[in-house]
Amino acid sequence: MSTTIQSSATYTANAEKVKSTSTIWEQAEFNRFGVIAFVLSIVACTSGIIAAFFVDMTNQLEITMIVAPTMLTLCSILIVAPMRWIVGIGIAALVVDLLMVLF
Repeated sequence: MSTTIQSSATYTANAEKVKSTSTIWEQAEFNRFGVIAFVLSIVACTSGIIAAFFVDMTNQLEITMIVAPTMLTLCSILIVAPMRWIVGIGIAALVVDLLMVLF
């Protein structure tokens, strides 16, 4: 009897988690212009700062590694991609930028 209740509670918690995740993406789609402005400003400013101060401009691979994810983020905004893509590519661009600073 105990396992049935525990299993039911786990299923309910997982269903609520999935529901809340889909609700977050629905809210992001509804507030599309605000989310795009936030992602654009964070990614563009971070990439510009990293390119200006942390890349020594002698290695073209380093600058390409910074520019490619940033341009993918900008292109996904221009082609009106789903918000999951825009946010995901923006996070990837930030991770690449932070890795360039650390290494």
